[in-house]
Amino acid sequence: LEKGTRIGAYEVVDKLGVGGFGCLWKVRREGRFYALKIGRQRLSGLDAEDREHDQDRLDREIAALKTLHHPNIVRVHSFDWWPELESGFPYMVMDFVDGHPLYEWRERATPSLARVCSVFEKLAAAIEHMHALGIHHRDFKSDNVLVRGDAEPVVIDFGIARPTLARELTRAASVGTVTYYAPEYARYCDSAAFAR
Repeated sequence: LEKGTRIGAYEVVDKLGVGGFGCLWKVRREGRFYALKIGRQRLSGLDAEDREHDQDRLDREIAALKTLHHPNIVRVHSFDWWPELESGFPYMVMDFVDGHPLYEWRERATPSLARVCSVFEKLAAAIEHMHALGIHHRDFKSDNVLVRGDAEPVVIDFGIARPTLARELTRAASVGTVTYYAPEYARYCDSAAFAR
């Protein structure tokens, strides 16, 4: 996208990153900044099975974020398709978190042990809130935690989150980022049971 492109009521300001689903952009509306996550493919360009999978994945992420109300979890504000409804690129708009990934924040800010403990206490409370509502992030790692300048951590990227009651959508052999697997999950992925 070009700087200045209008997506609904939002004006593209800058590219923030790229992920498995699509791109993340910093956008502006009425003088405020937001993060806009847009899919890399038009839904109309996908076959029926892939279209259903992508829509279900986006619906699941939106449902998870709309359910969660916690100061340390990113909030979603809107979702739609661009440039046309239903056949365009799916997108959603969330809080813009002006911060750094957890490990990068640790290097830049050189926080005290008390500050680090405070950040982890807030993250634990955010995870407890998710789990109490039956929502599992499934890719919780340093890159998916942004720490703002005031040392407030915010959990982001619920792209593969899954409510306990959601129907199974996972197509991949395993879920999450390999370098962040729990040891028991890594052993399972390397087992004969997983191969079956």
